[in-house]
Amino acid sequence: MLKMDLLLVLSLAYLISMGFIAIYTACITYENPYKYILIHFLACGLGFLGLLLLSGFNYQNYKYFAKAIYLLSLMLLVLVLIFGSFKRGTKGWFDFGIISFQPVEFTKIMFILVLASFLDKKSKEAKKISFLFSVFAILTSHLFLIMMQPDFSSTLSYFPVTLILLFIIGIDVFYLFCIIILGLLAVGIPLLKTFLGMQLNFFHRDVFLTNLVFFLMNTKSLVYIVLIVMFLVVSCWLLLWKLKVKIPIIYPVVLCGTILLGCVASFPVEKSLKDYQRKRLVIFLNPKI
Repeated sequence: MLKMDLLLVLSLAYLISMGFIAIYTACITYENPYKYILIHFLACGLGFLGLLLLSGFNYQNYKYFAKAIYLLSLMLLVLVLIFGSFKRGTKGWFDFGIISFQPVEFTKIMFILVLASFLDKKSKEAKKISFLFSVFAILTSHLFLIMMQPDFSSTLSYFPVTLILLFIIGIDVFYLFCIIILGLLAVGIPLLKTFLGMQLNFFHRDVFLTNLVFFLMNTKSLVYIVLIVMFLVVSCWLLLWKLKVKIPIIYPVVLCGTILLGCVASFPVEKSLKDYQRKRLVIFLNPKI
């Protein structure tokens, strides 16, 4: 007989109940709101059936199938790009008429299993830069294919999961810092440009601020800023080295590479995010716009 965590089951029941209430209140003005309640009920039933099946399998055995799971996840993400259906501007759905689903929701779980298995096997190498590159390769293989759909919102869960798993195995804090910087630059640059563009109406009487905004929104300006920041990083490292603070050269190299990669990654992120999505993420900074 399966043993289940009562608190987990109660939490699940609570979330499902709130889901029913949220769906009903959102669809109450529709012609047939109970249609969506029924669909949600069927989805919950399938999920519960999957829960029973998977909970009877020892999760530690997944690590023996990590390579197969990884290849399957990549295959799903590739197949949806070829045979998938468009919904809300994203080619990320398998539509079989009666039922449709996003394979990315399954590949997220597969990614966790694959990365956990890899970290478990290679945890002793966590201090090596080659280890970080391997993790990055696993991560970007999924992100690249998901961004091809494009479905930026589905990629957001990958970074916190990766950070948490790396933190658990005790990776160098500096590398965690670099991953955070990478994510902040990739997402932050498009959002900053959107926010500055929204502010132009407020600055139209101030020539200096208007020119400053145009400068910051220019791609060439971004290149100059990146070069200056990288120069400052290297200069600080050289200064510390002369002051007898021996910091390995790999640290400034990785940091500069992270900054450069984060800026490059901001371009596909900007293209994948629609204008209204970017505005939705930054409007809280100035609700009067």
